Amino acid sequence: MSWGLGGQDRRAKRSGGLWLGRVDLAARFYFELANAEITLHDTTGVEAADLAEALFEARSVIAEMADEIAEEPAGPPWTLLVRDEAGWLVGRLPIRK
Repeated sequence: MSWGLGGQDRRAKRSGGLWLGRVDLAARFYFELANAEITLHDTTGVEAADLAEALFEARSVIAEMADEIAEEPAGPPWTLLVRDEAGWLVGRLPIRK
Protein backbone atom coordinates (compact mmCIF):
# COMPACT_ATOMS: atom_id res chain seq x y z
CA MET A 1 0.00 0.00 0.00
CA SER A 2 1.30 3.42 -0.86
CA TRP A 3 0.58 6.60 1.16
CA GLY A 4 2.03 10.64 0.72
CA LEU A 5 1.55 14.77 -0.61
CA GLY A 6 -0.95 17.09 -3.84
CA GLY A 7 -1.90 20.77 -5.34
CA GLN A 8 -4.09 22.45 -7.84
CA ASP A 9 -3.37 24.41 -11.03
CA ARG A 10 -6.15 26.31 -12.79
CA ARG A 11 -5.65 28.51 -15.82
CA ALA A 12 -8.06 30.70 -17.70
CA LYS A 13 -7.69 31.90 -21.26
CA ARG A 14 -8.95 35.37 -22.10
CA SER A 15 -9.04 37.30 -25.36
CA GLY A 16 -10.27 40.87 -25.80
CA GLY A 17 -12.23 40.77 -22.54
CA LEU A 18 -14.07 37.56 -23.53
CA TRP A 19 -13.57 34.37 -21.60
CA LEU A 20 -12.63 31.59 -23.99
CA GLY A 21 -12.84 28.95 -21.32
CA ARG A 22 -11.02 27.58 -18.33
CA VAL A 23 -8.76 24.59 -18.30
CA ASP A 24 -8.72 22.71 -15.03
CA LEU A 25 -5.68 20.54 -14.59
CA ALA A 26 -5.77 17.58 -12.25
CA ALA A 27 -4.12 18.07 -8.90
CA ARG A 28 -2.24 15.41 -6.99
CA PHE A 29 -3.29 14.59 -3.43
CA TYR A 30 -1.63 12.20 -1.01
CA PHE A 31 -3.28 10.04 1.65
CA GLU A 32 -1.39 9.29 4.86
CA LEU A 33 -2.55 6.73 7.37
CA ALA A 34 -1.69 7.79 10.91
CA ASN A 35 -2.29 6.98 14.54
CA ALA A 36 -0.51 8.05 17.74
CA GLU A 37 2.34 5.61 17.09
CA ILE A 38 3.03 5.62 13.34
CA THR A 39 2.38 7.47 10.08
CA LEU A 40 2.38 5.62 6.75
CA HIS A 41 3.28 8.06 3.98
CA ASP A 42 1.83 7.98 0.46
CA THR A 43 4.59 8.48 -2.10
CA THR A 44 2.39 8.00 -5.17
CA GLY A 45 -0.73 10.03 -4.51
CA VAL A 46 -3.87 10.25 -6.60
CA GLU A 47 -4.93 12.75 -9.24
CA ALA A 48 -8.20 14.56 -8.60
CA ALA A 49 -9.94 17.52 -10.21
CA ASP A 50 -10.17 19.31 -6.85
CA LEU A 51 -10.21 18.83 -3.09
CA ALA A 52 -13.84 17.63 -3.10
CA GLU A 53 -12.95 14.78 -5.46
CA ALA A 54 -9.86 13.92 -3.38
CA LEU A 55 -12.00 13.74 -0.22
CA PHE A 56 -14.49 11.51 -2.05
CA GLU A 57 -11.61 9.18 -2.95
CA ALA A 58 -10.36 9.33 0.65
CA ARG A 59 -13.77 8.21 1.91
CA SER A 60 -13.62 5.25 -0.51
CA VAL A 61 -10.21 4.29 0.88
CA ILE A 62 -11.61 4.49 4.43
CA ALA A 63 -14.52 2.20 3.52
CA GLU A 64 -12.05 -0.40 2.21
CA MET A 65 -9.75 -0.10 5.22
CA ALA A 66 -12.36 -0.11 7.98
CA ASP A 67 -12.87 -3.88 7.81
CA GLU A 68 -9.13 -4.58 7.91
CA ILE A 69 -8.64 -2.31 10.90
CA ALA A 70 -11.60 -3.89 12.74
CA GLU A 71 -9.85 -7.27 12.52
CA GLU A 72 -6.69 -5.99 14.25
CA PRO A 73 -6.28 -5.93 18.05
CA ALA A 74 -7.45 -2.75 19.76
CA GLY A 75 -4.95 0.08 19.56
CA PRO A 76 -4.75 3.81 18.92
CA PRO A 77 -7.39 5.12 16.50
CA TRP A 78 -6.41 5.64 12.87
CA THR A 79 -6.90 8.79 10.78
CA LEU A 80 -6.58 9.30 7.04
CA LEU A 81 -4.73 12.55 6.36
CA VAL A 82 -5.05 14.23 2.96
CA ARG A 83 -2.20 16.47 1.79
CA ASP A 84 -1.74 18.57 -1.34
CA GLU A 85 1.40 18.67 -3.52
CA ALA A 86 2.92 21.35 -1.30
CA GLY A 87 2.52 19.08 1.72
CA TRP A 88 -0.29 21.11 3.32
CA LEU A 89 -2.82 19.15 5.34
CA VAL A 90 -6.13 19.73 3.52
CA GLY A 91 -8.27 16.98 5.06
CA ARG A 92 -8.44 14.75 8.10
CA LEU A 93 -10.88 11.83 8.18
CA PRO A 94 -11.17 9.45 11.15
CA ILE A 95 -11.26 5.73 10.39
CA ARG A 96 -13.89 4.10 12.51
CA LYS A 97 -14.20 0.37 13.11
